[in-house]
Amino acid sequence: MSANTLPPADGAAPRDVAVARSPRVWLILAAILAVGLVARVALWQSFAGVLLHHDEVEYNEIATHLAEEGRFAAAQGQLTSIRPPLFPASVAAIYRLFGVGNFQAVRAAQGLLSLGTVVLVFLLARRLYDDRVALWAAGLACFYPSLLVYNNLLLSEALFTLGLAAIVLATVSYLQSPSLAKMTLVGALVGVGALTRSVLWLFPPVLGGYLLIVAPVAWPRRLAGVALMVVAFLVVIAPWAWRNTRLEQTLITIDCMGGRNLMMGNYEHTPLTRSWDAIGVGGEQAWYRVLARRYPEFRQMTQGQRDKLAMREGIRFVMAHPGLTIQRDVIKFFNFWQLERELVSAALAGEFGAMPKPAVALIALVVAGGYAVVILLAIAGAVLFPPGDWRAYTLLLLVMAYICLLHTLVFAHSRYHLPLVPLLVIFAASAIAQRQRLLSYRGKWQGWLAGAIVLVLVGGWVTEIITVDIARIQERLS
Repeated sequence: MSANTLPPADGAAPRDVAVARSPRVWLILAAILAVGLVARVALWQSFAGVLLHHDEVEYNEIATHLAEEGRFAAAQGQLTSIRPPLFPASVAAIYRLFGVGNFQAVRAAQGLLSLGTVVLVFLLARRLYDDRVALWAAGLACFYPSLLVYNNLLLSEALFTLGLAAIVLATVSYLQSPSLAKMTLVGALVGVGALTRSVLWLFPPVLGGYLLIVAPVAWPRRLAGVALMVVAFLVVIAPWAWRNTRLEQTLITIDCMGGRNLMMGNYEHTPLTRSWDAIGVGGEQAWYRVLARRYPEFRQMTQGQRDKLAMREGIRFVMAHPGLTIQRDVIKFFNFWQLERELVSAALAGEFGAMPKPAVALIALVVAGGYAVVILLAIAGAVLFPPGDWRAYTLLLLVMAYICLLHTLVFAHSRYHLPLVPLLVIFAASAIAQRQRLLSYRGKWQGWLAGAIVLVLVGGWVTEIITVDIARIQERLS
């Protein structure tokens, strides 16, 4: 079965649904990008004067020190390893060109990066399916509501989403046409991705193990390819890891956030239904106060040493409370795939300026509704209309499962599924392109499986809305 062949609906021979490739396809893609650029410019203008909040403030502090002093430092100019370096360095480069504190320049650059992601989505979907699916996927990626807004926040979403899409595209290219050069590129891209978000720094052994099993080449070339990937990854991250390790006096590869995040998601004061809120737990219940009481040497430790200690405490708690951990992880899993509400919450809090309540309600409908449509279509596409290339198909599932699993084990938030949207829209596009065949799966196991996944997911949304969201929304609106 070719990459442009979709599985049959009735068990008959596969039916080739490939669309003839022509220059017209590129014209349509160019039109999508042009309209996307107009939409981004309009939204970009609306963010002029919007201030920074939460994580944006820390990214700006680091970028400012980099631009003005060449030092990766946070508040009070203290050298830090608290964040991965690539996003602050990118912001600092823009500051040097357009002026320190020029948030609009950063937002404009991120808007352009997101158009690059659209192109990568098109190319990836074209490899997996055909031109029709590729154009649908590009359109969905171009106008996905949350990603459009996040382009205008000083956060790593735009950069990391582009990087993750590049990693998947390069790996699919290797699987379909293997070469050692492509594996070297994959390793370098994973390294760059890890320097953007540390969730990827543990990915090489996972990806390497997968490629050792499925790569369509002889074993010696599989081993050589995986070895080159790992070497390229290590070469990319090694200078930063060396700098961090010297600064923190303990091995720190990317940042010193992983241990504290694990502990905040897995200790006695972690909220059950909103584990990410542990970051706001203060007083004697704060994670660092808990460690300071248990370990008198805590106050003399570096940030990296504290992070390692927090990692050990988080693991200790997990091992001592397996039942509670399982319960929390089930909730975290649904939190990860929860309806996208953080932008609505920010609008209600006035972080985007004064907005009338009907406008906030419209934002909620567009953002949450857009996500719901995409992920429900993605489930249908992934189950009913997978690509003919099973290696590429399982790779996409592996990437999504890996990122979901790590966030589930730490503390999950719906924001963290945004980098997976480029993969979700490809599956959603396959369902749209084959929408006439959806009903043909009624009564078949694929239809039952897709329906069951949808029911479980929607059930999680409804439970969260009833038990948590309604009261919080009423409180905000009162």
